[in-house]
Amino acid sequence: MKINKIVVRVFWSANLMIILMIVAAHILSPSIAGPIDELIDWNNANGNQIKILEGNYNSKTVRYLYRASTKENPLLVFIHGAPGSWDAFKTFLLDDRLADEYSMISIDRLGYGESDRGNYASIQDQTKMLHTILENYPTQDLIMVGHSYGAPIAATYESIYQDASALVLLAPVVDPDNERLFWFAYPAHWKLTRWMFPDWIKVSTMEKFKHAEELVGIRHIWSQLNKPIIHVHAEDDWIAPGKENISFLKRNVKDEFLIQEIRENKGHLIPWNDYDFIVKTFLDLSIEN
Repeated sequence: MKINKIVVRVFWSANLMIILMIVAAHILSPSIAGPIDELIDWNNANGNQIKILEGNYNSKTVRYLYRASTKENPLLVFIHGAPGSWDAFKTFLLDDRLADEYSMISIDRLGYGESDRGNYASIQDQTKMLHTILENYPTQDLIMVGHSYGAPIAATYESIYQDASALVLLAPVVDPDNERLFWFAYPAHWKLTRWMFPDWIKVSTMEKFKHAEELVGIRHIWSQLNKPIIHVHAEDDWIAPGKENISFLKRNVKDEFLIQEIRENKGHLIPWNDYDFIVKTFLDLSIEN
């Protein structure tokens, strides 16, 4: 009898947890989709410095935002993780210190925001899409910036096209042998419950379940990279396990190209939890270039 009561409680607790997850996901959907209302207000007050643009990749619309510098400076290319959209890097786009030194692009990766939302795309497809967009800026040196799952996309881009001057990898998910699947990913993966979740949850879950396989497929590229790679990671990161991913890049990237900045108590959301340090990293890189 006691066992039956425990089973019933676990069943209803699990169902309640799933319901709460679904409700929370739908509440968060407007912000995850990359809203532009606040940006429009900022643009109106600042001379429309940021352009909201659309590209095309394989008949799919790709949205990205571009802020031109006042001079012919390098181009920071921001690639968000999963889930996300262009506005993961909105604070950087609006930062005048960076705008004095760089032009900047922040993009909705395929599957997110207004870029073929809800449809899964592989690392290779994401990379080709980026190249299609960046071909519009042939005269600017590129600095590829990837957060979380955006990092292996940045690295794959450079391994194929070799036209970046540097890579900045923020809390990168790169080690296929230590790619974690969390219990809360399963309800959005199961056919029985998947339909109840918003598109951004579905596509990020599809990515999550393919992460390890995708990362195995690009394991060979790291030793081939020959541009400066600045890797910023917190040891307490439990989403992209700090020690494991730090060790992976140390083992696989040539020493002369790898600069690792190990931070304390910043977690996985390091672009925002350690914002001033990340901005300083970009500004220091600008001086070097």
